[in-house]
Amino acid sequence: MKKILVPVSLLTLLAFSGPILAQPTAPGDGMGGQHRAKVLAIEGASPGEADAWEKINRMTDIDNKGKEALEYLEKYPEGAYLPYVHGILAMYYQSKEDEARFIEHAELALQSLPDEVNLLAALSVTYAEKQKPDPAIKYGKTALAILPTAGAPQGMSTTKWEEIRTKLIADCNYGAGTGYLFKAFNLGGADYLMTPAMNHLQEATRLDPVNQASQFYLGFGYELKEDFESAIPCYAKAAALKGKNTALAKQQLENAYKKVHGNTKGVDKLISEQKKLFEAAAADTGE
Repeated sequence: MKKILVPVSLLTLLAFSGPILAQPTAPGDGMGGQHRAKVLAIEGASPGEADAWEKINRMTDIDNKGKEALEYLEKYPEGAYLPYVHGILAMYYQSKEDEARFIEHAELALQSLPDEVNLLAALSVTYAEKQKPDPAIKYGKTALAILPTAGAPQGMSTTKWEEIRTKLIADCNYGAGTGYLFKAFNLGGADYLMTPAMNHLQEATRLDPVNQASQFYLGFGYELKEDFESAIPCYAKAAALKGKNTALAKQQLENAYKKVHGNTKGVDKLISEQKKLFEAAAADTGE
């Protein structure tokens, strides 16, 4: 019987590394650590199925990978590579902004690949933005338990992996923190929920200060605690960044600023200053 070993971190490599290695990496060459003790062993794949997988694996464009993955799914509905195909389809539908199909395929992939941190992080963020706190917290905290000991997938430099891991940790903190915040809001600002909410959101903004949603919800958390002075810089940063929360962030900033200063005269200046700070930081990093 043909046995093919594929590391459970392959989907992370597919998601972030650009051109993909033609051959699956060897067991133990994935993300490492105590959470990576097991490698998925794929047995019984027919030559035709193995060829179909290799065709998908060699592709670098997510649209082409997605279309081939859909063909694989139709031809091999119980195929040996099914968990990875579901993972690829999750990324494909995420690129199409099809939340329902992204969630469907990501959760199917995680049934066999429970440590795929890029899928866990993306699900946490997606559920947070859908205001579904329990799965946002669950997936975010699951990934946060894995990421500290996760090593770089084979074929990815340590520098690149650290950049990706930092972004994943920031995303998971945003997802979990927003989840706790929604639960706290529904319970009138319960301290036992506000504490993890603020801890996660503070870490998210520390690691990824240009994530508008993290800045906005950290500001909202401070507002919920009636700490309007601390809410002001968060809302100012969110209002200075491009995104779907820009207008609402300015509105919330004006409300908080008025509570502290009695007027809104300094709001536009504050946003302008934050924009300049973000532009200077981007210039320093070459972004």
